[in-house]
Amino acid sequence: MKRVLVIEDEIIKYMEIKKALEFNGIREIQMAEEQESAWEEMEKAEEQGLQFDLIVTDMHYSLKKGEAPNPDAGFILLDEMEKRGYKIPVIICSSLNFREPRALGCVWYHKNANLEFDFKDVLQRLK
Repeated sequence: MKRVLVIEDEIIKYMEIKKALEFNGIREIQMAEEQESAWEEMEKAEEQGLQFDLIVTDMHYSLKKGEAPNPDAGFILLDEMEKRGYKIPVIICSSLNFREPRALGCVWYHKNANLEFDFKDVLQRLK
Protein backbone atom coordinates (compact mmCIF):
# COMPACT_ATOMS: atom_id res chain seq x y z
CA MET A 1 0.00 0.00 0.00
CA LYS A 2 1.58 3.21 -1.14
CA ARG A 3 -0.77 6.07 -1.98
CA VAL A 4 -4.18 6.83 -0.49
CA LEU A 5 -6.66 9.53 -1.42
CA VAL A 6 -9.07 10.52 1.37
CA ILE A 7 -12.21 12.35 0.28
CA GLU A 8 -13.44 14.14 3.37
CA ASP A 9 -14.72 17.66 3.94
CA GLU A 10 -14.24 17.83 7.74
CA ILE A 11 -10.62 18.46 8.75
CA ILE A 12 -10.92 16.82 12.19
CA LYS A 13 -12.33 13.62 10.70
CA TYR A 14 -9.64 13.71 8.00
CA MET A 15 -6.92 14.01 10.65
CA GLU A 16 -8.35 11.02 12.56
CA ILE A 17 -8.49 8.95 9.36
CA LYS A 18 -4.93 10.01 8.49
CA LYS A 19 -3.74 8.98 11.95
CA ALA A 20 -5.45 5.58 11.58
CA LEU A 21 -3.88 5.02 8.16
CA GLU A 22 -0.44 6.01 9.44
CA PHE A 23 -0.88 3.58 12.34
CA ASN A 24 -1.34 0.93 9.66
CA GLY A 25 1.87 1.90 7.87
CA ILE A 26 0.46 4.15 5.17
CA ARG A 27 2.44 7.37 4.74
CA GLU A 28 1.41 8.87 1.38
CA ILE A 29 -2.01 10.28 2.16
CA GLN A 30 -3.67 13.03 0.20
CA MET A 31 -6.91 14.85 0.96
CA ALA A 32 -9.66 16.07 -1.34
CA GLU A 33 -12.50 18.06 0.18
CA GLU A 34 -14.97 17.52 -2.64
CA GLN A 35 -15.39 15.16 -5.54
CA GLU A 36 -14.23 17.60 -8.21
CA SER A 37 -10.83 17.84 -6.47
CA ALA A 38 -10.70 14.07 -6.04
CA TRP A 39 -11.12 13.52 -9.79
CA GLU A 40 -8.44 16.12 -10.49
CA GLU A 41 -6.05 14.33 -8.13
CA MET A 42 -6.81 10.90 -9.62
CA GLU A 43 -6.32 12.17 -13.18
CA LYS A 44 -3.09 13.94 -12.27
CA ALA A 45 -1.77 10.82 -10.53
CA GLU A 46 -2.67 8.67 -13.52
CA GLU A 47 -0.88 11.05 -15.91
CA GLN A 48 2.24 10.79 -13.73
CA GLY A 49 1.99 7.00 -13.48
CA LEU A 50 1.38 7.26 -9.74
CA GLN A 51 -2.16 5.94 -9.43
CA PHE A 52 -3.69 5.79 -5.97
CA ASP A 53 -3.72 2.35 -4.36
CA LEU A 54 -6.78 3.09 -2.23
CA ILE A 55 -9.53 5.65 -1.81
CA VAL A 56 -11.15 6.35 1.55
CA THR A 57 -14.39 8.26 1.10
CA ASP A 58 -17.06 9.81 3.20
CA MET A 59 -20.54 9.51 1.72
CA HIS A 60 -21.82 13.07 2.28
CA TYR A 61 -19.77 15.93 0.82
CA SER A 62 -19.83 18.48 -2.00
CA LEU A 63 -19.44 17.42 -5.59
CA LYS A 64 -17.87 20.78 -6.52
CA LYS A 65 -16.27 23.66 -4.65
CA GLY A 66 -18.87 26.06 -3.32
CA GLU A 67 -21.76 23.62 -3.62
CA ALA A 68 -23.82 22.30 -0.72
CA PRO A 69 -22.93 18.79 0.51
CA ASN A 70 -24.62 16.01 -1.44
CA PRO A 71 -25.90 13.05 0.64
CA ASP A 72 -25.29 10.73 -2.34
CA ALA A 73 -21.72 11.86 -3.08
CA GLY A 74 -20.13 8.53 -2.14
CA PHE A 75 -22.54 6.57 -4.34
CA ILE A 76 -21.94 9.03 -7.19
CA LEU A 77 -18.19 8.47 -6.77
CA LEU A 78 -18.59 4.67 -6.98
CA ASP A 79 -20.87 4.97 -10.04
CA GLU A 80 -18.46 7.32 -11.79
CA MET A 81 -15.45 5.11 -10.98
CA GLU A 82 -17.21 2.23 -12.72
CA LYS A 83 -18.04 4.41 -15.75
CA ARG A 84 -14.44 5.65 -16.01
CA GLY A 85 -12.95 2.20 -15.50
CA TYR A 86 -11.09 2.99 -12.26
CA LYS A 87 -10.26 -0.23 -10.38
CA ILE A 88 -9.02 1.43 -7.18
CA PRO A 89 -10.32 -0.23 -3.99
CA VAL A 90 -12.59 2.02 -1.90
CA ILE A 91 -13.16 2.09 1.84
CA ILE A 92 -16.20 4.00 3.04
CA CYS A 93 -15.64 5.89 6.28
CA SER A 94 -18.95 7.34 7.39
CA SER A 95 -20.94 8.11 10.52
CA LEU A 96 -23.56 5.81 8.98
CA ASN A 97 -22.63 2.14 8.84
CA PHE A 98 -23.01 1.39 5.13
CA ARG A 99 -23.02 -1.99 3.44
CA GLU A 100 -21.99 -1.32 -0.15
CA PRO A 101 -20.89 -4.33 -2.24
CA ARG A 102 -18.71 -2.19 -4.54
CA ALA A 103 -16.58 -1.05 -1.60
CA LEU A 104 -13.78 -3.04 -0.01
CA GLY A 105 -15.46 -2.32 3.31
CA CYS A 106 -16.92 0.28 5.60
CA VAL A 107 -15.29 1.83 8.64
CA TRP A 108 -17.98 3.21 10.88
CA TYR A 109 -16.96 6.61 12.18
CA HIS A 110 -18.38 7.28 15.65
CA LYS A 111 -17.18 8.66 18.97
CA ASN A 112 -16.28 5.27 20.45
CA ALA A 113 -14.61 3.95 17.30
CA ASN A 114 -11.10 2.59 17.33
CA LEU A 115 -10.28 3.71 13.80
CA GLU A 116 -6.75 2.30 13.87
CA PHE A 117 -8.01 -1.25 14.36
CA ASP A 118 -11.17 -0.81 12.30
CA PHE A 119 -9.03 0.27 9.33
CA LYS A 120 -6.61 -2.58 10.01
CA ASP A 121 -9.44 -5.10 9.68
CA VAL A 122 -10.57 -3.69 6.32
CA LEU A 123 -7.04 -3.14 4.98
CA GLN A 124 -6.25 -6.83 5.53
CA ARG A 125 -8.75 -7.61 2.76
CA LEU A 126 -6.32 -6.02 0.29
CA LYS A 127 -3.68 -8.68 0.88
